[in-house]
Amino acid sequence: MERSSITFLFLVIALSSTFDIGYGQNGTFDVRDFGATGNGLNDDSRAFLDAWQRACGAVGEIQTLNIPIGRKYMVKPVQFDGPCNSKNIVIQVDGSIEAPSTIGEWTGCELGSWLGFQNVKGLTIKGAGVIDGKGSIWWRQKPQITNYTTGTNFAAPAALRFRYCDELALSGFTSLNSPNKHIMIHGSNGVDISSVHVYAPEYSPNTDGIVLYGSMRVNIFNSVIKTGDDCIALKSGCSFVNISRVACGPGHGISVGSLGRHPNDRVEEVSVRNVVFYGTQNGARIKTFRGGCNGYIRGISFSNIRLVQTRNPIIIDQYYFSRWHAGNGEIKVSDITFRGFRGTSASNEAIILKCSNLWCTNIVMDHVNISSMIPGRPTYSYCENANGRSSFTTPDVPCLKKQ
Repeated sequence: MERSSITFLFLVIALSSTFDIGYGQNGTFDVRDFGATGNGLNDDSRAFLDAWQRACGAVGEIQTLNIPIGRKYMVKPVQFDGPCNSKNIVIQVDGSIEAPSTIGEWTGCELGSWLGFQNVKGLTIKGAGVIDGKGSIWWRQKPQITNYTTGTNFAAPAALRFRYCDELALSGFTSLNSPNKHIMIHGSNGVDISSVHVYAPEYSPNTDGIVLYGSMRVNIFNSVIKTGDDCIALKSGCSFVNISRVACGPGHGISVGSLGRHPNDRVEEVSVRNVVFYGTQNGARIKTFRGGCNGYIRGISFSNIRLVQTRNPIIIDQYYFSRWHAGNGEIKVSDITFRGFRGTSASNEAIILKCSNLWCTNIVMDHVNISSMIPGRPTYSYCENANGRSSFTTPDVPCLKKQ
């Protein structure tokens, strides 16, 4: 009886090890062990999902999903869902993840993303690998195209989409040629993005680098973003966002907005500092709809900004998409600071404050020096319905009180 009990105990231990039950332990799950070939041709989607389900289901402090170096994994649109049993899930991206090379292979992305994550707390994606969206096949299409498998219509998908992923960390990897936006984050609290590289050609439509919706306590730093649209865009519901040491360009700059399309749109407590804009369409931009819904943008600071041939270095535009007339409300813009700007403008109007009848209030310009990229040509400012103060600012902003 005693011998059979011991035999049974060893059998349980062996089975636990074999099937990675791992209660209270850490584990690593390599996609190759689940059938991924990594030859760039075979569909490795099922292997990625199977590896995810095992890692997400394991119990322990940290579970790691490993995507090894030296291989190219072709993955069709997939959704990685939580919640997971482990406190932390790490996806180690050292190889290359590649999207399908034809639109006909893009099945299942009606949710608007290629690689989607939802309800995963404590998720980390890191490594020196590449996430290649092969977006050029989409950039030539109309905004809405047909899913050839289901017959339904959908817009070009984002490469990476995170919904309700608190304590999210992204670092190290390269996001290349997304069909649409590269990294989209919705409703997440506590996000760190560092040392990421985001690339798409200047002519690629809607390839924003990082887009935040309804997220708070977000840090973005030490990153390079070169795209065809906003380097970073902050949409409604974002607060306590810090952006630092980012190289942006080409692209449309760093934007707050557009806001006013939905009731109670708001963005507040944002700090953008130590950023370089290289040949961007805009630099520091705030944009709202005219005649939209009520809301506010407040407590936004841009500081220590370098400009290299930036077309609109500083712009507040409350007439963005002025054909929008869904309501009689307005977005109130207040407590906006532009401090320590230096460099060159590609247009004569280096500063544009185009505010609505509600006015933009408490606008601060301090130590702003923007010259023309053409030596000897003066720069100007345009100011409508804005008040506040300025000091040591070139070009002069006449509607702001000099100090």
